[in-house]
Amino acid sequence: KKCRVFIVILAAVTVIAAAVGYFRFISSMIYEESTSHLKEIYTQANKVYSRAMSDKWNNISDWLPYLEKSSSEHEMYSYIYGRKQEWGFKDFYFISRNGEYITADGIKGDTGLGSSLTLLIEERRRVVSSSALAEYPELTLFAVPSFIGSYRGFEFEAIGISINNRRISESLEISAFEGRSESYVVDLDGRVILDSLANKEDAAELDLNLISWLQTSTDMGIEEIDILTKKIKNHEEADAKFALNGEEYYLVCEPADYAEWSVIGIVPSDVVSAGMNKIQAVTIPVVVALAVFIFGILIWFIAGESRKNLAAKDTEILYREKLFGLLTHNVDDVFFMV
Repeated sequence: KKCRVFIVILAAVTVIAAAVGYFRFISSMIYEESTSHLKEIYTQANKVYSRAMSDKWNNISDWLPYLEKSSSEHEMYSYIYGRKQEWGFKDFYFISRNGEYITADGIKGDTGLGSSLTLLIEERRRVVSSSALAEYPELTLFAVPSFIGSYRGFEFEAIGISINNRRISESLEISAFEGRSESYVVDLDGRVILDSLANKEDAAELDLNLISWLQTSTDMGIEEIDILTKKIKNHEEADAKFALNGEEYYLVCEPADYAEWSVIGIVPSDVVSAGMNKIQAVTIPVVVALAVFIFGILIWFIAGESRKNLAAKDTEILYREKLFGLLTHNVDDVFFMV
């Protein structure tokens, strides 16, 4: 009896363990397939975004020969005004080595980039900064090193333009996922530079820090957040899953091709893995039914064996009773003859 109980318990544990293992395998497969699909989409989005950024730098670089050949400041201004009408940027800047600037209209200011801008100019590197124009947080500065020139008595070694973040955010829009995806560009510290919500009424604040938001608003664990933080700082790919207000989300991180920024994508899991979820919804009941069937067969087999054993014991007892009765009858006959 104890052996049969042990077999039943062992069978039940085996079936449950197999079911749990299957569920974990399916969940892991859905996560891997979904994040892989997301990475493919956001890799393409990153390329589109990077191309849009490169176009802006290329346009500025193309203007340099015309500005250098201009015979007067008036001619410079006229050329800049024409490009502004054509490309729709917010303002044009002549920038000095130490980060100070003067606009085409003669307004002076400071980018606040200081020595870092000096280094970039010396290395002939392109510049992009969302914090250079502190008085205009809605603007991003794009600049390239230039010839050494003078405009209204202001010596410059770089030129640049400012563009409204709303226009830049258009390149972050993802048409897939039923319009429920959110895209962000963050710096190495996780501070949001741009977001795809810039053109929407519920636009996120641009000073939002992604890491802080994950810590305070989601169920993501400290260890997972630390891993994500390190990968963003190291300019690496990353993926994660978290829950917010009872809904699960996938997060993917793709390094941008410039400025050590990263493109972040956040999408509800039910939208990304809708197809896989349907498969899971079909296969799980089948697996449960199969597990119950196997468990039932085991119970039926064990019960059948128990019935056979009981029947054999009953037969043995019956034979013993008949033998005992026969022996008793023989003893009585012997006693009678005597």
